[in-house]
Amino acid sequence: MTSAQTTLHALLFRRREWYIAQCLEHDIAVQARSFDDARYEFERALLGRLVVAAELGCDPFAGLPKAPLRYWRLFEEAAPLALEEGKYSMPRLPQAAPHLELRTPVGALA
Repeated sequence: MTSAQTTLHALLFRRREWYIAQCLEHDIAVQARSFDDARYEFERALLGRLVVAAELGCDPFAGLPKAPLRYWRLFEEAAPLALEEGKYSMPRLPQAAPHLELRTPVGALA
């Protein structure tokens, strides 16, 4: 990853009793029992990759394919999530932490 801040796009939706967060650029996904927990676990998964990659001096997303096409299509039609700034801030890292754009399909969190 370069020193410039990148943007990662993720879809957050509900499937039965689970909330799922799926990154598009890299096939990283998490699930949790609540919206807040899914967002937290998703950012935790990203942060873990960034911290380990910084320690090893490697690309945190090397070898990860993109998410399946169905998630990209859902993202295109999804609405942006309005989230509190600073509630889930990533700590300072040797490299720029990515900006996260979350969207949800209409009615997908009900």
